[in-house]
Amino acid sequence: MNKTVRLIFYALILSGYLNICNAQIKDTTYSKLIDSSLTAMGKISLKIKGNFKLTKQQDAAGTRKVEFKSTTDYIVAKTWYNIEDSMAGKIIDDKKFLIENLYKTQPSPYPDVVSNEVDCPERLKPVRFDTLYPNLRIFAFRLYANDRYIYGECTDDVIVYKSAYILAYNIHEKMLTEIRYFTPKLKPVNVPEKVMRSVK
Repeated sequence: MNKTVRLIFYALILSGYLNICNAQIKDTTYSKLIDSSLTAMGKISLKIKGNFKLTKQQDAAGTRKVEFKSTTDYIVAKTWYNIEDSMAGKIIDDKKFLIENLYKTQPSPYPDVVSNEVDCPERLKPVRFDTLYPNLRIFAFRLYANDRYIYGECTDDVIVYKSAYILAYNIHEKMLTEIRYFTPKLKPVNVPEKVMRSVK
């Protein structure tokens, strides 16, 4: 192997190594796209690691909805604009009620089973993480979801994702933002909590 061929060979190896390093850096650093998008949308900051791409944006009367995807994670965010405290409070209360109602004990659909009630195990029930800042109210849940990103599942065999569900109301700007973040259930258990606590 002559000198020129060796140089080309080593350059290709180095290039491949740098590509791997760059991919690893992208997956382990905070997404500027997510943070800047949500800052522009709802005047809030959110720190999520990963290399995300914007896959959908939809504007309607007084709202904007966006979707982001990485190789493993999925985020849906929606912001309501020019929303008064009373309406924001109603939307927040309605959303919290719907989440909590999914996990209430329900009558069994099978009359001959040992128990006549179906209950969700405590470890799979929503966990609340609420934070109040002078100008920002945050209401959040750690949840589990199935392969269609739907909440309310209470059995391990159908649960595919861990999730952070966040409602953040910017009082001064009159903006309410709803965020649903999904990550594979095999990731560290504290990933949704870190996401929720990063909201500012």
